[in-house]
Amino acid sequence: MKFAMLFAATIVMASGNLSNENESSNADPENSISDVMKKGHAGGGSLLSKVKKDEATDEEKMELLNLYIDMLDNEPPKGDKDEWEALNQRIVVAAAKVALGREDSTEALVELTNCKNCHDSFK
Repeated sequence: MKFAMLFAATIVMASGNLSNENESSNADPENSISDVMKKGHAGGGSLLSKVKKDEATDEEKMELLNLYIDMLDNEPPKGDKDEWEALNQRIVVAAAKVALGREDSTEALVELTNCKNCHDSFK
């Protein structure tokens, strides 16, 4: 399982570095922004909530990472697209670090996923 997470995180980080130079794929992301919010952030039992409480399984951490990858592949409803991509790239990397069990990674993810800051800029 650790190898799968490392492989996924490596691909995510590499693709994040390339996305500024290349346009996103033409394929629609599996999850809309609304889906990401419902599955990842809504309520006390959300994936992000479980990560914050150190209660998420490895599979749940990977699911949250996948949701954030889809978030990156979505267009922001408003605001600057480059800022959207930069923020979401940082969130994807932070989620990958959480999935890999890196020290202090949860705090970075929590800071980056501050709802108000994102909603003020992009919703």
